[in-house]
Amino acid sequence: MLNTKQKIALNVGIKGGGKLAIIIISIISTAVLTRLLGQKGYGQYTIALNFAQMIGVFSELGLATTLLRSISQKDSKESTAATNILSLRLLSGVAFFVFTPFLALLFPYEKIVIIAIAIAALSTFCSVIQQSLSSIFQKKLSIWQAVSIETSGRIITVIGIVIAANFQQGLITIITIISTVNLLQMIALVILANHYIPLKISYDLTIWKTTIKDAWPFAVIQILQLVYLRGDIIILSLLSTSSQVGLYGAAYRVLDAVSSIPPLFIGLAAPLVTFDWSRGDINGLSRKMAHSFRFLGLLAIPLVFGALALSNELMMFVAGQNFASAGLLLKILMFSVIGIYWRALYMLAIVALGLQKKLIKAFITNALLSLLFYLILIPLYGGIGAALVTIFSEFFSAMVCTIVISKNIGFRPNLLLLLKIVLASLIMLVILLTLPDINVIYKIIVGGAIYAISILALGGVSIQNLKSLFIVNQFNNE
Repeated sequence: MLNTKQKIALNVGIKGGGKLAIIIISIISTAVLTRLLGQKGYGQYTIALNFAQMIGVFSELGLATTLLRSISQKDSKESTAATNILSLRLLSGVAFFVFTPFLALLFPYEKIVIIAIAIAALSTFCSVIQQSLSSIFQKKLSIWQAVSIETSGRIITVIGIVIAANFQQGLITIITIISTVNLLQMIALVILANHYIPLKISYDLTIWKTTIKDAWPFAVIQILQLVYLRGDIIILSLLSTSSQVGLYGAAYRVLDAVSSIPPLFIGLAAPLVTFDWSRGDINGLSRKMAHSFRFLGLLAIPLVFGALALSNELMMFVAGQNFASAGLLLKILMFSVIGIYWRALYMLAIVALGLQKKLIKAFITNALLSLLFYLILIPLYGGIGAALVTIFSEFFSAMVCTIVISKNIGFRPNLLLLLKIVLASLIMLVILLTLPDINVIYKIIVGGAIYAISILALGGVSIQNLKSLFIVNQFNNE
């Protein structure tokens, strides 16, 4: 029988492995879709999914984060909290799901894109319900069930897309496959989650009011983040061609893959950090922040340096020769990875301390500036302009989060470690640039090995604390 510590470590390993599998599956899916749909078709696909996902963020209302925080707190009545928050989530999801197709009619999109958006709205609705349900599995240390369902769903989706490609099917068939599988995933998660917390429609006005009060800062922040994270695609779709959106969307898909690690990390670590804060253990919280900095830093910096050397080859490998010009877009976009990982580090503590309200004014400023820069730069430089604004917005939000946390717990990152990571990444970059013309996968393997050897040689990490990549193990060894 596993003890709590072993269960936590097992869940971290399973979720990490599952996320890695999903990243690989997503890249395979992108490879098939770009070759099947071409630049224009993939651009239409990108517009449809991003439009629906934007509406999905509006409907989320910060409830997934609030649910995880509520059932993780000491002495919480998890069944009552979970059923009421999930009921509120269901109500908002249905409302926005119905609203999405009508909103799409206000935009000057082609008929096929409007139809695709209407179908994609179902997929988004199912996804956000799944996100909320995953909080229950995280709390019960049974995340393997949610990961298994999601991974199986992604595999089935790719198989469906491959079959559709074999029969030369188009955009509508692809979106329908994605939405159908997402619906089945949601149903499976509802059935499994019901074993832990009996799910039912609950309406307790007091709890709903408290939930909305707690959730609205998360909701506002998510909506503001939406402006600068997804606004680029929408504005690019209005001011440029579907082909340009396709190139940008393919490059952004790779960025999405490497950016999926921080949300995974926050979801796993947030309950532990929240528990430390609820006990008043500032030292424990600060130590976890230090471990988090090492984990995220060791991943983020080499990704950026690697992209400088391999972005063109990587885009041709992933999306095909027709998307070779997306390599420059990826090279620029990858600089935002530093901001994404940096923000994730401080957002972890902000969620635990409940300081979301302190971010709102700054995030409003960020959203407005990003929107202004999108409107100025996209007409002039197209996708390159959108990529530059993405970098600005990510770094802006990261700096704001840093200021808020520094004032409250006084955490300071290890700058010497950061210097060693940069130096090891630079060594990797130089060697990658001198390699002969071999397959990009071999180059990635060589680059990873060079980076690992360099960071060990520089003393940036020891053999013993390499296990910090399984971050919760260190959290529980203290």
